Amino acid sequence: IENVLYKNLKTDNFFIQKIEQLLRLGKSEESGKRIPHPTRANISHLFNKRNHPSVAYHPDNYVFLTIDEHSELDNKCLDVNDFKELNKRFPVASKLILERMEIVRKSVTEKTKFVEAFDNFIKTLTKI
Repeated sequence: IENVLYKNLKTDNFFIQKIEQLLRLGKSEESGKRIPHPTRANISHLFNKRNHPSVAYHPDNYVFLTIDEHSELDNKCLDVNDFKELNKRFPVASKLILERMEIVRKSVTEKTKFVEAFDNFIKTLTKI
């Protein structure tokens, strides 16, 4: 029970801090659309919590998006390990997303297909 309570507390603290940040920013980091009443749905984890618990609460493991943008990021890019789609679908925020992901990646301890695909993608960028 203590572990569950601790995990819930960490989750709540993460989202409270991010919602406070988003209240100050007030908009999507991609479209610039106003987000006057942010919720957890406006905070997209870059490395998902389920498969990457080592970085679930990392301070850089997020991007602020509208709910529709969050769904698009997850469904069209992150959930299918398609990092090339970031530039196409998120032309404004893609650089910021990749910068944050590179920071967070240093703390990831899990070996997942997502991490492998991300590492391979970053290697292609550094070869250019």
